[in-house]
Amino acid sequence: MKKVIFSLIIIIYASMFLFVYAENIPGKNISLIKCQKNPSETYYCYLPSLYNGKEPLPVLYCFSPTGNGKSLVQVYQKVCEEVGWIIIGVNVSSRNSAPGGGISFIWKDTHQRFKIHSKRAYATGFSAGSWEASFMATKYPDNFSGLIKLAEGITESSTGQRGFGLKLTMAMPVNKLKNIAHYLLSGDRDGARDIFYQGRHFFKKAGIPIEIKLFPGGHSSPPQKLMEDAVRWMDTLYTKQIKNLSKIKTQLTKKTKSGSAEEKAHAKKLLKKLNRYVQNTKAEASALKSKDPTRAYELYQLLAKQFAGDKIGSDAKKMIDRIKKSASFQNMLKADKEWLKIEKMYIQLTPCKSHNPLLDTKNCKNCQNNNSKIGPKLFSGCRQLIQQYPDTSVARKCQEILTELGLK
Repeated sequence: MKKVIFSLIIIIYASMFLFVYAENIPGKNISLIKCQKNPSETYYCYLPSLYNGKEPLPVLYCFSPTGNGKSLVQVYQKVCEEVGWIIIGVNVSSRNSAPGGGISFIWKDTHQRFKIHSKRAYATGFSAGSWEASFMATKYPDNFSGLIKLAEGITESSTGQRGFGLKLTMAMPVNKLKNIAHYLLSGDRDGARDIFYQGRHFFKKAGIPIEIKLFPGGHSSPPQKLMEDAVRWMDTLYTKQIKNLSKIKTQLTKKTKSGSAEEKAHAKKLLKKLNRYVQNTKAEASALKSKDPTRAYELYQLLAKQFAGDKIGSDAKKMIDRIKKSASFQNMLKADKEWLKIEKMYIQLTPCKSHNPLLDTKNCKNCQNNNSKIGPKLFSGCRQLIQQYPDTSVARKCQEILTELGLK
């Protein structure tokens, strides 16, 4: 009798394992999963076709204010398949409640169940869901690489704090926060816009990567393309930090010719992703050669360093030599020097304690006292660079400052 019971237990556990495996087929489907240690906590999961259960992959945790984890997984599924990220759609509602509920169970369960990169966790959330994303990053900062905030909720109801999610991360020690890039999406008529720009000054001053994109509208979900671009930006940002890509390329090429069929297929997928990074970087640099040569120079220089000793690197060096000889490059070097002066003034601005904008020299006495000397110089300097160097990264950065300060 004991043997029969023991055999039944083995069969039940085996069937449970097979069910989970069948429900999580890489590159095929979105599955609903219950946390093993707390079945009341659930999440949706999508595994990219790159997932093999052996090599760790990045993960994107998604938070909806209503607790509908599947909705954001469906939005991000295509781009995460492209870049090779696991997606977790958390079924935790953050509407009208303080953030943090159930996050520990979700985090532990996903890390026990799946092979996740120890340094490449990302989180995203719409409206109040953005608070949950921030809370997760503050709870596991050593494992995080980025946050994608979608029209973040302005005021957290249980505390009454404005900009609650950003304040959570801004309160972190800078040595913990410096590795967490921020990509912020907001409607141009949404109150989150001012909160984001206020945070931008803090992050820029601390040297933390941050990107802000506005779209036409109020407090609504961003267009899917912008959300996908945010993931690509994060993935590219990480790849740019890898120094010896030529060695990785050589190793992957060898693996495509030896080993098991599964290993060959996996190496081909990784090599395809690496080649896509190279092609995208080349295309961006080529498009910028004439109108923004210093930016093109930086991109080719990056490829030359990452692929030293490889044809990709040598081709990039040839492009660098051509760009350096052009008159437009010398002209843009002057623009970059002027931009450094603008950036220095921008960082010296003192955030206003009375209201959200950094600068309001017409209506606010605090702004007049703190920034009256810097503000006019900053404004005129930005306008001059925009006029002299239109359609360049310098002009774009100047326009971002003017938009942030509510100036035109």
